[in-house]
Amino acid sequence: MRDARAPVEAAYRRLAEEKTNSADREWTGWLTRLRESPILKSRMTRFLGLFLGVPMSVASADVGDKPEREPTAVIQPVYDADAESIPMEEIVGEPKGDLTVDLPEFFRHRPIPQVAPLAPSDMPELMADYERNLDLIAENIEGGNAAPEYYARVGLPEWTTYQRSLFSTEPVQERFFDLHPEFRDQRAGAFLELFPEMLNVARTEFRFSNQFRFLIQDATDLYVANVAGMPPEKALSVYKQMMLSLSDVGLKELSVLNEGIASVLPDDHPVRVFIADSGYETIKPLLGPSRTNVVLMDQASGELRVFRPVGNDFVLLDTFPAIGGALNTPEMSAVGKPAGSEYVHVPDTVLTVAYVDRAKTSWSWNNSWVPQGAPIREQGEELQYQHPSTKQWYDLTGPNAAFFPDRDGKTIKPFDGHLEPMDTALIRAATHGDPASGGTFVPHAWTKAEIVGRVNGAEVPTTWEWNDFGSMAMRLSLNGVQTNINIHSKPGEDMNDFLGVRTHGCFTTYGAYVKELADGYGVGSGTKIVVTTERSYDLGDLLVAQK
Repeated sequence: MRDARAPVEAAYRRLAEEKTNSADREWTGWLTRLRESPILKSRMTRFLGLFLGVPMSVASADVGDKPEREPTAVIQPVYDADAESIPMEEIVGEPKGDLTVDLPEFFRHRPIPQVAPLAPSDMPELMADYERNLDLIAENIEGGNAAPEYYARVGLPEWTTYQRSLFSTEPVQERFFDLHPEFRDQRAGAFLELFPEMLNVARTEFRFSNQFRFLIQDATDLYVANVAGMPPEKALSVYKQMMLSLSDVGLKELSVLNEGIASVLPDDHPVRVFIADSGYETIKPLLGPSRTNVVLMDQASGELRVFRPVGNDFVLLDTFPAIGGALNTPEMSAVGKPAGSEYVHVPDTVLTVAYVDRAKTSWSWNNSWVPQGAPIREQGEELQYQHPSTKQWYDLTGPNAAFFPDRDGKTIKPFDGHLEPMDTALIRAATHGDPASGGTFVPHAWTKAEIVGRVNGAEVPTTWEWNDFGSMAMRLSLNGVQTNINIHSKPGEDMNDFLGVRTHGCFTTYGAYVKELADGYGVGSGTKIVVTTERSYDLGDLLVAQK
């Protein structure tokens, strides 16, 4: 086995290198060499590509070289009438107005410095042998040429197949400590000392997951539970370390820590005095809903960040894990998805929330004709579902399956034998080609057995849990024109697992976080969504450049 410190040191190297990565080179050299390999089209390579952030349908597609683009390129409107989703519920309630505060220096947004990109290093030609492939992938992860979360998804190369299979079913918390046994079973003091180091590793190796938030919760609970028994100087030293780490995640997490400290320490304790002198109480009112809040979608690091503008500065309020389109796929354009590519990503741009959809449906995906969480019941030989907005029951299976609403407010029955223009539009919008197999999927009328087969056992599911957009979505627009880009939740709300592989261009996070964006931070119609493809950015410059 490798030295216990090696994974940590490798993670730090990857973290430093990732800050220099740009969209034009993220995994591009890796994909080019994959396409040249004779084993590219094998099932094994597609499987490996899946965990490198490369969708299976792209792994065997010839994406081609990516053209040069201006740094401030703006995405063009992409509008597909057949994919239009009906807004079910707007955000209600008056947001907080702007606050005039004397912003302490510590809480000012620190721009991530722009640095020159590294030249991609060469990678040996892939071998057909499975173990050799794992070794090569390991080399590329450590060299910064492959997705850094690969080990976190499938385990270490030196493990047996059985060990990796067990590892892949564990929650991310256990996977973290399996990969880093040096962090496991630490006493409270040692855990808190190692927290900044663990947080950096988690945000690199476990991006697209909740692991960094789990670590923050653990560290906060441990500190609050133990701070009263610490020597005051030690308590203050540990707090300062945690404060620095949490400032890169958001004021919300720091607020949770500070409120916990206030419940266990007297006002004159050095930690409480330091918090009072830091200016925290001055900016604490910035937490909460506001239409002036700005959201940054950092596709490179896999994080959604909420900022509150204060004058010419920005205060980072919160950070959520999120996943977007793979940066080695073509960019979205005025004509939508480029020919031959099912997958795309959003280039650097500034979008706006058009509306919040709390019962998301979409014509573009067969499973998304039914809202997430819709109740299901048996009705004779068929199944029915209840739409959460209309409260009416509709056939889910069989020839009378009905989907509601269309833009005229009517139900659509695409399989009843009476083909209407809207029926044709629905089926056409949800028909997808599979570049990997060369086949085409055309929606058909579900049977009761098919729906029951989606769950373990022979019981009829009680709710619909397969909507591709999950329970909630935010539709985004550009210059007043709605695009097909959403910030949405995912089917299956397992907060203990990875968000999945890269998307088709939308931004996916957990449903609880989409709700928190809307209800906790007032993200709704008119909110600015800044999209970046690089780890280096200055939020103010990005907003100015797109005006």
